[in-house]
Amino acid sequence: MSLTSLLDPVWDETLDELEVLQRRRAKDFAAEARLLARLSARTTKGGWQTEAPYDSLVLDVAGTCVVGQHAAAGRLADAEHLVARLPHTLDALDRGFVLVGQARVLVDETRALSSAVCAEVESRVIADAELLAPGALRRRVRRVVLAVDAEEAARRAAAARKDRRVWSQPGPDGTRLLLAEGPAEQVHRLELRLDALARGLIADGDPRTIDQVRFDLLCESGGPDPTGSRRPVQVQVQVPVATALGLSDVPGTLVGYGPLAAAQVRELLADAELRKVCVDATTGRVLGAETAVLASAGGDVALLRRRLVEMVATPTVVDDRPEPEHDPSAGLARRVRFRDHSCDGPGCSVPADRCELDHDLPWPAGPTSFANLKARSQRCHHAKHGGWLVSRQPGGNSLWTSPGGRSYYVLAQDEPPPQIRAGQELEPPELVADRDRRLLSGKGAGGRHSRR
Repeated sequence: MSLTSLLDPVWDETLDELEVLQRRRAKDFAAEARLLARLSARTTKGGWQTEAPYDSLVLDVAGTCVVGQHAAAGRLADAEHLVARLPHTLDALDRGFVLVGQARVLVDETRALSSAVCAEVESRVIADAELLAPGALRRRVRRVVLAVDAEEAARRAAAARKDRRVWSQPGPDGTRLLLAEGPAEQVHRLELRLDALARGLIADGDPRTIDQVRFDLLCESGGPDPTGSRRPVQVQVQVPVATALGLSDVPGTLVGYGPLAAAQVRELLADAELRKVCVDATTGRVLGAETAVLASAGGDVALLRRRLVEMVATPTVVDDRPEPEHDPSAGLARRVRFRDHSCDGPGCSVPADRCELDHDLPWPAGPTSFANLKARSQRCHHAKHGGWLVSRQPGGNSLWTSPGGRSYYVLAQDEPPPQIRAGQELEPPELVADRDRRLLSGKGAGGRHSRR
């Protein structure tokens, strides 16, 4: 970059505008925190017509801000902490001396502290917070916490060891992130061990990159169970029949993850058990699923093709008769969760397999049936019983109304399936499988054209 460009007055004016915007955002952040804290304080007072006022507030904030419920609950907790226990930080935000990134660090790092220690830490770092980027400020705050609160910090570290965990979340382009939280030295030791093993394999001629080797080693570390055999694990993939037959490249859905590329889906199908599902051609809404399951084709793509064609040609048989008990059978519960993907509450994304099954029209007036059951998270289910009203809308959409009368429209996640045109020619299954393998190996499709 030339000196001339740095002396350009427009350059300098633009940076001034950027600085003003950052300080305005800090002031707005402080104002939002006060509003959320005020709302949260209302849940401890009378007058709320619901059994779980805080959970009801989470739904309202999620719907108003158009965010997930986890994010809404986090905003409320952060606002309460900022307003009640970090008054100097709140004031510095108002005056634009501390920006949003720095305020988030102070909230994160002092959340578990007692009021007295929190005040002491804030007083020691607030003067420098304006000048430190979030990463540097986080390190500074942690050092101060250890100096001010060494004994309690040790107790928190011991408690954190008990809370060690592994979880995952969706990533981009057909990937998933695996995260682990635990004692720093143990996690670092695992990193070093994977790194050493990977470098040793690469030194011996392994053609993979070091990141690829580390990942593969981590996946291979899941050993057998105590009986000596690996426990079977099943994943559920929903696939439009046109995609399965190679007539379309509309993606499938890996339940619990999201969209999966057509080539990946077809690769999985070769070894999958098959269940026929009937959907509405205009909305994609699942209308019912057969109970019978076809055995895996064992990697035989020609056999898989024959089974798919037979499945399409055979009339769908769905038994959706109501069941007599309040709790649905395992088969009915499975079909409802298959249809619903996730909870339909405002801002809720809890997967259907972790949801409770709610009767839209309460039982026993409402039947235990496919049409009357809906997968809903515990919070949304209980909010419904605590004064929230829910009505199903055309196309599977939902309209939620809070005890205070505010309404939130939640769109269904279904999409109409790709249509199979009359006379559309099927390519040989081996040719489709070969092109998919080339795509997944990064070698290109070999002239393949994308189909809808």
